[in-house]
Amino acid sequence: MARVSDVRFIAYAVPDLEHERRFYVDTWGLIEVASEEGLVHLAAPGSPEKFVVRLRQAEVRSVELMGWAAESRAEVDALHAHLVAFGAKVISAPAELTGLGGGYGFRVFDLDGHALEISADVEQGPSRPLTRNEAVPAKISHIVLHTPKVAAAVDWYEQALSFQVSDWLGDFMCFLRCNSWHHRLAFVPGPPALNHVAYDVPSVDAMMRGVAKLRTAEHDVVWGPGRHTAGDNTFSYLSRPGSSWSNTPPSWSRWTRPGRPPSTSPRSRSWTSGVTAWAVPRACRPRSPTPCCGARPLSEDLSCSSTSRTTSGTCRSTSPSRAALRSARSTRCAGRCATRSIAATTRAPANSSSTGWPWPTDLAAEDEAQGRNFSAGTKLQRASLYYVTAERMQGHGHPGRQETYAKARAAFDRAMALGRENAERVEIPYEGGVIAGVFVKAAGEGPSPVVIYVNGLDSNKELLYWSGLPTALLRRGVSTLCIDQPGSGEALRLHGLPATHESEKWASKVVDYLETRPEVDPERIGMTGISLGGYYTPRAVAMEPRLALGVVWGANHDWAQVQQKRLAREGENPVPHYWAHVQWVFGAKDMDDFLEKSKGMTLDGVVEKIAVPFLVTHGERDRQIGVEYAHATYDQLTGSPKRELKIFTDREGGVEHVGVPAGLLGLSRYGFEVGDQAALIGLCPL
Repeated sequence: MARVSDVRFIAYAVPDLEHERRFYVDTWGLIEVASEEGLVHLAAPGSPEKFVVRLRQAEVRSVELMGWAAESRAEVDALHAHLVAFGAKVISAPAELTGLGGGYGFRVFDLDGHALEISADVEQGPSRPLTRNEAVPAKISHIVLHTPKVAAAVDWYEQALSFQVSDWLGDFMCFLRCNSWHHRLAFVPGPPALNHVAYDVPSVDAMMRGVAKLRTAEHDVVWGPGRHTAGDNTFSYLSRPGSSWSNTPPSWSRWTRPGRPPSTSPRSRSWTSGVTAWAVPRACRPRSPTPCCGARPLSEDLSCSSTSRTTSGTCRSTSPSRAALRSARSTRCAGRCATRSIAATTRAPANSSSTGWPWPTDLAAEDEAQGRNFSAGTKLQRASLYYVTAERMQGHGHPGRQETYAKARAAFDRAMALGRENAERVEIPYEGGVIAGVFVKAAGEGPSPVVIYVNGLDSNKELLYWSGLPTALLRRGVSTLCIDQPGSGEALRLHGLPATHESEKWASKVVDYLETRPEVDPERIGMTGISLGGYYTPRAVAMEPRLALGVVWGANHDWAQVQQKRLAREGENPVPHYWAHVQWVFGAKDMDDFLEKSKGMTLDGVVEKIAVPFLVTHGERDRQIGVEYAHATYDQLTGSPKRELKIFTDREGGVEHVGVPAGLLGLSRYGFEVGDQAALIGLCPL
């Protein structure tokens, strides 16, 4: 079947042509090969393509065209005939091209309205081999696009242009290839738009030299250097001029013949990024993969090398079994894959399993058989963490997800027992189900203060227990009750209790329970929340008068507004299968129902009712929930007799969303910091 064979170029419309030209030539390292009034063509030193970037002066920024190569004129004709039969929106029939480099080709819209040019017999430009340390782009590596329907876009490129799937990250990002390289195209969720264009460089050294060059020119590195899981290539992402764009792909009915500019009556679309990346390429070469879960290898002609692995340990099969790409990995596989990502530097012993690492439950069983219960408990805590992580990365309803969650709970419960941990399981009846919790009891005789510790959108009580905050409060004579409130953990997964914006409903039931415990001082019951708990906690403290104090670890003042911003800007980018997840969490039947259920999740007019001490903490560079929401919550705490705002900076760490960059160790340190702040406003002694 006819197929495209490689990426040729990308064409931009830009308001400041000279500024863009200077960036690409003077800083990025492309070569200007042709220019005329309002139009510039740029080539990559290592690419035989006549040009790889075309810039055209225009009032509004947009991607006008993406160029793809076919092997011959016959392939061009065959692709055109196939696309016509397929029902694609063809812009122009095959003809001699009049633009730079000439050739023979046609144009077509993809599913999201992006214009593609497919061509053959294009004149080649001068190219040369690059030295290993030469910090200039060899050629375009790949293009990443946003699409509101990733699966549908993947299907279109598979069926229309014979792309093949190389990899999935969860079920939210897909990598496609059209030749022996791991991917030339990828899709992530969001409104139709460009995410980034990546360029190959000869080596890691060249990439690092290039990063230094761009930093010297005061261009930000927005991500990296790093190494991708999918494709195993190293990368650095850098912001390019004018990184905030408004995308205007042309109307299907107004595009003219090849070589002519687009219509002046475009459809308006949102644009999410102006990021450019450098990558060290990785090829897909035939191999005999050793999958960890029975996933099938790629077809023989485009199979993946050992350096290009999927998240499940091997490349997956292509379109004939695309459903298998999203089918369940075994629970054991999911956990082992989480082990790889978390413990990538571990060296496996000679008797380890075929995946390279012994599974922690196996090691724990060996310890327990020898009577080493504390060691076994430590390993089971690690196993539970891997299971919890793997379970969340699967979509709602994914086969095997319930089994993974059951194993996470079983490992945690057994770890608590073997390790004699201060962690009592509690169950609080609520609306026909159960709010489960882990109670960490303060030492000493008599009643002590207690903090109800509530989840965010993705966490559970086990993660709260590990966060470091219960330990921090324990040292200060404060008990902690980590709970799976409705919409999280067991409440959602085992009892079908969805989230509600009226958090006081379940908070009151938890307070009722705590008042029955003799070791709890009913006059000193506080609440703290992490992430989305930064909404639930202020709401509950405002509405439940028995709560004597509140703390938020990541303020979430207007979550309803955050969802609207995310819908307009990010799609489901921050979290795998985000929209499906939040619909499940809130018991919504569709997107409209979710937006209706969540529209009341704002603290405007609520936090003013708080009449007890309250602490607001937030990371200075939180990219999930902007720091402005922390200031909004603090500013509106006008009824609190003692309020405090703590913004974490680089000096202390924890500048990202609830301390993410520092990992678990940093999270623990951050937990102690929150404990100290709580002490300062009177919950517990220093």
